[in-house]
Order: sequence, then structure tokens, then C-alpha cells
Amino acid sequence: MSFFRRKSVLKWFVYGVFAVVLLVLQSSRSPALTLWSARADFLPFLVTALALYEGPYIAGTLGFFSGLLLAVHGITVEGLACLYLSLVGVVLGWLFDKYFRVNIILPIMAGTLCILMAEVCKFIFYYRLVYQLSISAGLLTAAGSLILSVPVGVGVCFATRWLQRFFGEEEQ
Repeated sequence: MSFFRRKSVLKWFVYGVFAVVLLVLQSSRSPALTLWSARADFLPFLVTALALYEGPYIAGTLGFFSGLLLAVHGITVEGLACLYLSLVGVVLGWLFDKYFRVNIILPIMAGTLCILMAEVCKFIFYYRLVYQLSISAGLLTAAGSLILSVPVGVGVCFATRWLQRFFGEEEQ
């Protein structure tokens, strides 16, 4: 195995470990950060940052892996997380490659939009149909999820940029 191939495998391994660490942080029971019955979600920020810095294939693959982790770990309705996160990674990676230049604001905005879309879908197809929650309760849950996720998501985007630059310098 060549030197560059080992670095590529190491890069994939580090991204996978980073996804596992983020899953543990967002779903561990000891800190249990909840606000208005909402929980934090950091993985869309990782997938959108990878879509910008690494391209659609790595982002889609890691999105599928992250969604699989969510589906295995989650006790709620998380069965479509693999499809959702992998499609977010592939579509945003393609859009970022084709139409946008590299800018740290893009994955932050895209991750926030992904969380907002997921919360709206979760409200419409789960909380509204099953529990018949009011719209104000759904808005509070979405706001709580954004308040908990965005500050750490900004750090995730910066950490992903640093990892991409670190491995980019190693491969050259």
C-alpha cells in the first residue's frame, strides 16, 4: 500500500471517528442537553462541511455512515436518517462544487437549514399526526434544536476545515 493510499485511509478513519464522537456528544445521557423537548443534532454540520471541503462522494458516504449510526442508536423515528444525510451530502457536495466557492459560512447555513427541514418534517409527520401537538409547540421544538445545535455546529465546521487542510497538506 502506497504512502498516499495510507493517508487516505487514515483520513476516512478520522472522519468516521469524528462522526462517532459527535453522535456520542449529542446522544449521551449524562449531559442530556434538551431545550423545550428538543435535542442537539451535530451530524448535519459535519456532512455539509464535508460536502464543501471534500466533495459529494465523501460527504454522501459519511452521511450514510452517520445516518446508520443514528438509526442503530435512536429509539425514535430515525429510520430515514441514512437516506436523508447521504442525499444531503451528495446534493450539497454537487451544488458546492458546481456553483459556490469555498466559504465557511456555506456549511453553517446549510447545516442549519438541514436541521430546520428535519424538524419541520418530524413535526408534520410525527408530532402532529401522532401526538397532535400545536404549531407553537412545534416551533418551540425547532427553535430549541437550532439553539442547541448551531453553536457546536460552527465548531464542527471549523474542525472539519482544519482536518481537511491537515490531510490536504499531508497528501501533497
